[in-house]
Amino acid sequence: MDLEAVGRVGLSGVRGRAGRRVAGAVARRTDLDEGRVAAVIGGVLLVLTLYQTMKTIRAIVAAARGEHRPDVVEAAA
Repeated sequence: MDLEAVGRVGLSGVRGRAGRRVAGAVARRTDLDEGRVAAVIGGVLLVLTLYQTMKTIRAIVAAARGEHRPDVVEAAA
């Protein structure tokens, strides 16, 4: 599995532009490869997006079950 390619998936849109700029800055200040830093940042952004999506899905399921005032924060607990 190419983890760098998976990490680059998370670098899309506004988050991607910001992530690539941060990756460039980090690469200039360290001896790390810019592509690899961008892949790590993209991976983190991808995981955060998946986590937020799962919280929303859990809140939707709670609402469908008729639970009182399902909240995204409460559904994640």
